[in-house]
Amino acid sequence: MGILLRSLYSGATLYWKIFRPKTSGSRVMLVREGKILLVKHSYQNLWFFPGGGVKRGETYEETAYREVREETGGMVGNLLFIGIYNDYSEGKSDSIALFSGEDFTFSAEGDREIEEVRLFSLHDLPSNLSPGCRRRAEEYLAGSLKSQGRW
Repeated sequence: MGILLRSLYSGATLYWKIFRPKTSGSRVMLVREGKILLVKHSYQNLWFFPGGGVKRGETYEETAYREVREETGGMVGNLLFIGIYNDYSEGKSDSIALFSGEDFTFSAEGDREIEEVRLFSLHDLPSNLSPGCRRRAEEYLAGSLKSQGRW
């Protein structure tokens, strides 16, 4: 399954670089007791906050709740809206709504696109944490989360 998803992801990134579509998504920074919950996709060698694309008729907040459920096998309580960021790193023009939550559950594995779900210390983040997630985690740790800008 991982090989198929990696191939599909490679095809998608080629499409994005050619057509430069506008996309929207949500990510959720789940932090509790100095630890942050991250997911690793089967098609990328990076860790991310749970999240994904907004579906037709869905709000950013609804997307955040759905993605946490799908990717972590768990649930999240109240979400706090942090801000909107822009990402152009994959060729597309992506708007990302960031939420945070402290009341959450998760299982050891999420859906088929998720290879691993794990808690990390905020003081010992994985070296292969995605750059945008790293920026937001470091801002969180410093108490200086920005509400907009580049992802």
